Amino acid sequence: MRRGARERVQACDPEVAARALVTSTYMAGELRRYWTFAALLALGTGAGPPHPQVAEVAAAFTQAVPCFEIELPTVEGVRISALLARSEAGTWT
Repeated sequence: MRRGARERVQACDPEVAARALVTSTYMAGELRRYWTFAALLALGTGAGPPHPQVAEVAAAFTQAVPCFEIELPTVEGVRISALLARSEAGTWT
């Protein structure tokens, strides 16, 4: 999902979608504390990876479902639900 000049929904290559998932996961920083804890558990127990397999999981997700890129203008009142309903993404179940 990104800001742009117009409303648009289009199919997206799974590799592009996986890259977007990985980069946005790191940018959000929400899992930063969890990853430290997971690394400590891996070190202390010898079980599990020392770092989560973010890229591998993102690739598995994007290979399993259709991927779409959504562009929204910076205009008030544009609703994602209406945009998706008018697109190919609205027919996916």
